[in-house]
Amino acid sequence: MYSGKAQIKKRIGQKGYYGEIALKADFLKEKGLKISFAETVGMEWRDAISGGIKYLYEKEISYRNVGLEVKVEECRSMIVDSSYFVFFYLTNLALSEALHLKNEITIDDRGNFVIPK
Repeated sequence: MYSGKAQIKKRIGQKGYYGEIALKADFLKEKGLKISFAETVGMEWRDAISGGIKYLYEKEISYRNVGLEVKVEECRSMIVDSSYFVFFYLTNLALSEALHLKNEITIDDRGNFVIPK
């Protein structure tokens, strides 16, 4: 399995961004997506993390006729500075690192997440 980690501790204007994620991923012989979470990964972030995995899978992997298995091992958040988009973004960074893919999601100078179609 391939490993990836990502974190953000940043302030842009009045907005704060914080989160950390660690995951492992591997390709499967058959098309499809398998996502699992360690028990310590908070339920409140699982939809955002799953969304980030699905986005990258559809954009970069599904056309290759292979599947993907991802295990999210760790997720750290902060009440005020963590959000759905923070974990969507971090998931893409970590998974891109693990699979040696280019991450195209960015944060602009006003603190907005830029997600290409």
